[in-house]
Amino acid sequence: VNAAAVQFSVPFNLLPSQCIFSAAAAGSAFALLGDPRGRIQSARDADLTLSFLKQYTLAQEYADVINLHDAHNHTKMSLISLLATCLWFSLVSSFTGANEANVNCLKTIYSQVRDPYGYLSSWVFGENVAGYICKFNGVTCWHDDENRVLSIKLSGFGLEGEFPLGVRNITDLTALDLSRNNFSGPLPSDMTSLIPLVTILDLSSNQFSGEIPASLSNNSFLNTLMLQHNQFTGQLPPELASLQRLSQFSVADNQLTGPVPNFNDTVKLGRESFANNDGLCGRPMDACVDPEEEMIRFGKMGAAVGAALFAPLVAFLDSFVFNGRKKQGDMRHMF
Repeated sequence: VNAAAVQFSVPFNLLPSQCIFSAAAAGSAFALLGDPRGRIQSARDADLTLSFLKQYTLAQEYADVINLHDAHNHTKMSLISLLATCLWFSLVSSFTGANEANVNCLKTIYSQVRDPYGYLSSWVFGENVAGYICKFNGVTCWHDDENRVLSIKLSGFGLEGEFPLGVRNITDLTALDLSRNNFSGPLPSDMTSLIPLVTILDLSSNQFSGEIPASLSNNSFLNTLMLQHNQFTGQLPPELASLQRLSQFSVADNQLTGPVPNFNDTVKLGRESFANNDGLCGRPMDACVDPEEEMIRFGKMGAAVGAALFAPLVAFLDSFVFNGRKKQGDMRHMF
């Protein structure tokens, strides 16, 4: 801790009576002690209210800038040990709740899908051992000794059913790969609330149908979104263009129509990302045509074709009539 950092003289009787590093206690400390560097406020405003990252940031920043002084005997006490103790109990409590939620979510997923080939046979619940779910096939944890799920990758397992809603409460999930299975039905409309922090979502090579939900545009951390080889219909939500982090994206081999969203130039997408959707148009596909202009164009084409077909007939009839009149005239001269 920098000795030149701002220090505060705070009577101990003004401190919270209980050592609980909660949002309320942090707010009290913030109001009491201030935030000279402005970094604590940023952490408090982050959308990770109960996450380890925020609590760690808050503890680190407070400990970095604050030394408490006993107003009565002027004995200095570092806030580091106090905050460390509070943080420890808070994290133990929050991780215990998060771990239990993760286990329950996997139970729900297991109950929602059909596993005809037994790839999920390792998903045996009931052990009271930290990290036991980390050994489940397709499950990766943040740490092997705690039941916090980092990613779920079930590609090629032959699973059946609809999109598993059990992922909702796996709050730290960063990757979900359900590709190359037999999932079907529409995607939930509230994808953002189901998987808010995912950076990788791969649902390719399934039988998902219906429209692609516009709520996916709110999953702002997505850098990989693979939806190809399904049965999606309707238009691509134009809101998808707001996904500025996308580096991999595909909706090829569906039944989509309408214009391609106007993605930012930083998102490099080729024709292969949209291929085999007969109704898609716009960059990088062929240009979209206004329906009225299309009708006019077809009308002109029809007129041209008609003229080409009927011109020889008209010429023949004209020649026939002319020759007939000529013969009648010749006969009159003969008599």
